[in-house]
Amino acid sequence: MNLVDVIIPAAGVGSRMNAEVAKQYLSINSVTVLDHTLNIFLEHPAIKRVLVGISAKDELARKSRYVNHPKLQFFVGGNERADTVLAGLASLSGDDLVMVHDAARPLLSSVLLDSLVATPLAKNEGAILALPARDTVRKLEAGRTQTIDRSQIWLAQTPQMFHRGFLYNALSSAIDSGEAITDEASAAELMGGAIHMVESSPINFKITTPSDLVMARALFSQRS
Repeated sequence: MNLVDVIIPAAGVGSRMNAEVAKQYLSINSVTVLDHTLNIFLEHPAIKRVLVGISAKDELARKSRYVNHPKLQFFVGGNERADTVLAGLASLSGDDLVMVHDAARPLLSSVLLDSLVATPLAKNEGAILALPARDTVRKLEAGRTQTIDRSQIWLAQTPQMFHRGFLYNALSSAIDSGEAITDEASAAELMGGAIHMVESSPINFKITTPSDLVMARALFSQRS
């Protein structure tokens, strides 16, 4: 079994949630979103360490129920997601596998994590969880729509897994060149890397809006 480090960027605010605290600290069944996410990785035998990138002013992260877990470390992240992930990568050494996962994606299953960990990767490749598009996809441009072949459309999720050195170089290059990247896979693609898609589940969604939080609470209630 591959042993993998995990980086969770959690230095952002999540303005679309319009909440009093960052969305990773909202509660689901009296447990924060971040702690639900941490539990997935801290309990998995393939995970060596979990590094959480937080803002310098964050006073809530160290109230985590897992704050003393031997696998867990916190570090100060940057202004942008890529800056935070890059800081986490810089704190590691060697060229082992590393995953990046959204703090507000707490419904990842161990089965999906197993599938991603088992994906063989060359040095310049990545593997990500993703969901094939099931609805008709239309592009809106200048007031006109165009239907796109959905058989070629996949919706990217996290975790996303790479060798540490390749992802470090890809993110550094993207930041230096001012490229707009939305996730780690997009930086890897700019470096010519191939990305393997591992089919995911709609349940592994990211909590972004209040309606997402309602759905996540309902799903966790069904589990308990």
